[in-house]
Amino acid sequence: MAGLMKTKRGFYIARTHLPRGAHPCEIKIPLGTTDYKTALIRKLDVEAKAKEIKTGIKFSFIWEHQDLEVKIVHFTLKDATDKYIKARTAEHISKNTISIIQDALNHLQRVLRPSFPIETVGIEHIDAFKSSSHSNNYSKATVNIRLRTIKTFLIWLKERSLIKEVPKIKMLPVPTQIRYLSNKQFDAICDHVSPYLRRVFHFYRETGCRLSEPLFAEIDGNFLNITAEHAKGRRQRDVYLTAELMDILLEFKRMTHLSGDLHPGRNGNPYGMHIVRDSHEIKYYSREFKKAALSCGIKARFHDLRHTAALRSYLNTRDIYAVARLLGHASVSTTQIYANFDLKRLEQDFPDLVGELGKKPGISQLAGVV
Repeated sequence: MAGLMKTKRGFYIARTHLPRGAHPCEIKIPLGTTDYKTALIRKLDVEAKAKEIKTGIKFSFIWEHQDLEVKIVHFTLKDATDKYIKARTAEHISKNTISIIQDALNHLQRVLRPSFPIETVGIEHIDAFKSSSHSNNYSKATVNIRLRTIKTFLIWLKERSLIKEVPKIKMLPVPTQIRYLSNKQFDAICDHVSPYLRRVFHFYRETGCRLSEPLFAEIDGNFLNITAEHAKGRRQRDVYLTAELMDILLEFKRMTHLSGDLHPGRNGNPYGMHIVRDSHEIKYYSREFKKAALSCGIKARFHDLRHTAALRSYLNTRDIYAVARLLGHASVSTTQIYANFDLKRLEQDFPDLVGELGKKPGISQLAGVV
């Protein structure tokens, strides 16, 4: 409930009281009138926004400007989030990326509240976000992904003059760890899966593709063309395919669908749409890989096949630039970490490459050729 007070000049002001102990203890909203009845009507407009006013949001009421509606002077976190999600969706970025953005900003809203005035965000609020993440036992990698998302979000707001400054956001220190699979480990995992999955895992180990990239990529002669639109780094690359890898890819595309893909009912009824059930959903492969790895006592992720492809490429070519092209890295500095591995150790882990070095071009040598 807002109160009324009259100034010495006869103008009325609405007083919105803040919780006990708050400083200041009240917020005063000029009503721009000396008429008591008009002031009472305008006070009702202030009372309708009392909850938001108490959280720090400022409004420009209709008697203060020529428009016929109340305007928010301060953008709320929820308003900013909705605007950002809408803009990024219009850029046609992947649904997975949108989901990552949504998760990060939803978490930020839980920490600060949806009505938080976004222009007041500071380093103390980022610290509160980190503290909340720690109490929820999120991994450092997950927290850093969300921090990078929040930083990009705030930069986007600053570029549109919705906030004045972007607080300096420091990532959590995470030791760089590259895990790969030796031939012995890879064979052990493949012994626990079907022949089809064995071929699929071989394809990923040789090409270094991310999980969903082959499903979106186009075949161009002997190359798999991964467009910038469907590459994580927004960088187009071509991956050379041998006849064996080409056969695996064609089988993979035939046997795989995205979650939620639809097709006409089996009876041909155009209205009988249902989710595809006669092929594997893309995440099936990562689940089966992890399950097979655990069954033989190996701690591994599907993404480790990409690291393995990179190290096999480096051992085979001794050319870090070839590895960068294979992985689609925009800068070779990102790829440089693979050059830190001991070559003797790699030769021990990949004996199939030892006798072949310098004799003929392998998959890794030809990957990334344009």
